[in-house]
Parts: sequence; structure tokens; C-alpha cells
Amino acid sequence: MKKYISGKMLKKLFPKATFINISNTYVTKDSKIGSTIIYPNCWISNCEIDDNATILPGSYIIDTKIGQNCQIGPMAKIENCQISENCQLGRLEAKRSEFGKNCKAKHICYIGDTTLGNNVNIGTGVVIANYNTKNKRKTTTAIGDNSSIGSNVTIIAPNTIGKDVTIGAGAAVLANNSIEDGKTYINAVEPKTF
Repeated sequence: MKKYISGKMLKKLFPKATFINISNTYVTKDSKIGSTIIYPNCWISNCEIDDNATILPGSYIIDTKIGQNCQIGPMAKIENCQISENCQLGRLEAKRSEFGKNCKAKHICYIGDTTLGNNVNIGTGVVIANYNTKNKRKTTTAIGDNSSIGSNVTIIAPNTIGKDVTIGAGAAVLANNSIEDGKTYINAVEPKTF
């Protein structure tokens, strides 16, 4: 298990970074941190964080590279991800995923084993269901540039979402149901009253 460091040693190891409270921020020595602001109650291990990023309180980030001008958190849990510049990732869980430039996923959602292009917007409550319980293995999803995924959408991997796609709120995109570039996808079910 890696040893986390807090307190005055953080300033010595990461002189460019600004720690709001060094006594309850924890970072491993193998991390590389540029001129970044890190708020309290963050745990960072084996990460590379570029300049002008902000890590908000309660975030847990391991084995991840974060580009310039990103805002992460609060309370984000991110593992094994590549996050390009100008992304805003809020209270979410992300694993083994790549985020292109200018992506936004600012609210509670799960993104696993996914490649997102540039300028992708992920709404509140989105789940990318990446685990196949029958085969006991993870599957992948790709989302193209400039696509918008509405609130409470579930995308069941494996799947490919094209460029400039809009998926309406509450939709379920079943496995192997690729959506072509420029399309709008909704689940149109006639409302019924029982």
C-alpha cells in the first residue's frame, strides 16, 4: 500500500500547488502536480495534474492524468482515467475512461470503460453500464464529439454513440445499439395511467 503524505511535506514536494488545508489533504510522492488548487479532504495517488486545475473537497483520484484548466469534484471518485484540458467533472464516479477536451459531467453519474470525444455533455444520473454479469467482464462504450447525453440515461455497453448525437432524458440505449452521427435518440413510450 502506498504511503500518503500530508502536512508541511506537501509544500516541499509540490511547491507549485496551492493546498487550502495541508493537514487534511493526502497525496502520494509519485504524483506530479502543477500550479493547481487542491481543497481539503482530497486523496490523490499516482496522478499527474497539469496547471490551473482545481480539485474540490472530498475527491478521491488515483492513477489519473488531468489536463490544464480542469475542475474536478466535489466528492469525485476517479480511477485510471485520462482527462483532457478544460473538463468539468463534478460528483461522479469514473473508471478506466478517457475524456476529450471541454467535456462536462457535473452531477451524479457513473462513467466506466468509456471514451468520450471533445465537447461531450453528460447529464445528471447518467449510467454507462459497463459490466456484463453473464460473462463476468467489462465492456466498452465510445461517445463522439459534441454529443449530449440527457439526465437519467442508461447506456448499456458495448455501444458506440456517434458525433453530434443527442440522447433524450430517461432513455435506455441497449447493448450493441449504435447511434449514428447527428441523430437524436429518445425512448418514446405512450404514457398510461393505471
